[in-house]
Amino acid sequence: MKNTGILRIQAFGARQSSPIEGVLVTVSGNGFTAQRITDETGTAADLSIEAPSCALSLQEDNTIRPYAVVDLTAAKAGYRTCLLYTSDAADDRI
Repeated sequence: MKNTGILRIQAFGARQSSPIEGVLVTVSGNGFTAQRITDETGTAADLSIEAPSCALSLQEDNTIRPYAVVDLTAAKAGYRTCLLYTSDAADDRI
């Protein structure tokens, strides 16, 4: 059985703390690229990402990274494009 984590996407204005609708978020990782667009609440549909078991992080002699790594780009006209590299995701949580 493959382990998956959920990436929850939310976009809010930095100074207003108000949601931003229509942000195009591109997520890329190990062999995949996906896009989501935020709605009027500033959220986009959750994205399932294949991830190693989080139990690996508790193993003292583990040599496998216990999380998946993804890059995100958030873009909308009138706003500065935001790039977030190597965001991590463990199975069942972000």
